[in-house]
Amino acid sequence: MTRFVIVGSFPYVWLHFMIGKIQLILIATLVFIAPQLSIAEERGEFLVGFALPLTGAAADYGVAIKNSFELARSDRPELFEHIRLTFEDTGYDPKSALTSFGKLVEVDKVNVVVTWGVSFCKALAPVAQARRVPLVALCLDPTVGVDAPYVLRFLNTTDELMALQAKQLDRAGVKRIGLLLAEHPYLEEMANALKRNLVSGQSVSILDELPNTEMNLRSYALKANTRTDVDAVGIFLFAGQISTFYRQATQAGFKRVTFGTNFFESLSEIRSSGGTMEGVEFAGIEIHQDFVDRYRVRFGNESQLGFGGPAYELAISIGELFNKSPDARGEKVIESFASISNHPGTAAGPYSYVNDPHVGRYVRFPVVIKKIAGEVFKNFSN
Repeated sequence: MTRFVIVGSFPYVWLHFMIGKIQLILIATLVFIAPQLSIAEERGEFLVGFALPLTGAAADYGVAIKNSFELARSDRPELFEHIRLTFEDTGYDPKSALTSFGKLVEVDKVNVVVTWGVSFCKALAPVAQARRVPLVALCLDPTVGVDAPYVLRFLNTTDELMALQAKQLDRAGVKRIGLLLAEHPYLEEMANALKRNLVSGQSVSILDELPNTEMNLRSYALKANTRTDVDAVGIFLFAGQISTFYRQATQAGFKRVTFGTNFFESLSEIRSSGGTMEGVEFAGIEIHQDFVDRYRVRFGNESQLGFGGPAYELAISIGELFNKSPDARGEKVIESFASISNHPGTAAGPYSYVNDPHVGRYVRFPVVIKKIAGEVFKNFSN
């Protein structure tokens, strides 16, 4: 009988002991977590999370955005007393962007996520909308924000850039336009936007479509050079391909008039081209020269300021809107941007919030034609 009691009671005693241990662990965990939560609440911070390519093929873009935010914070520290920034490096990988988004929302508990680029925006916008997380996208694709009240694009549309490009080509007497097009969502959208905004009498034909990783471009240049049915060739190629094309095309005796996309606003491309991109034009966001000069002094280049300039203005807008109301969350974050009207801007502008039923909520900046001159980008016309 005694043996039965001892054996039967052992699990009961052991279970009591383990429950006590678990309770102690839970209490200790709560004691540890509670101060962390209260400290975060007491700080009253508005948390901005970034999912950007800070390394890899598209690093020029992510670094320009990060640098511009940092410059805005140093220029206007009074606007960032209650604003905290946290950056996630995604490389050029939309899957990594999705992972970074989850981490920023679940772990960092950010009030808003900022991202860049058509591929990232197409991947993140539906998730942000479904989870009701504010997403601000430095992205030109007009489809990203349609019927998406939790998404704001802080850039123009592809149509606004390509409408100006078509007019500029028309002024130069270019009616028959040929495109060398890399397979990439952004470049394909740019090609479609150009087709949608042609001046009367203009036409567009795709000379060749090629993978965005193809680097043997000499044959494409030779083929385009022999086309007698086009007046100019649009080089709608991806990062790394652009400078490679111009080097190989020059070596092959390519003589056609060319133009590009705002992918051309890259110092690394210009340097890699060895001077062969000189004088090429493309449509982009107008950036104030004094900002360009200050940025160059601080960071040693002016690469991708077509995104960096708007990013600077986004930083200022966040400071003006949320530094004194850091508890803003959800749809109210996006709604707050509606107060931006004809803001003069420091890096770019004037700019205004637009709510268009066809393209959603976005912020519109002046656009211009830029021309590559050495290692700078000069406003050529608007």
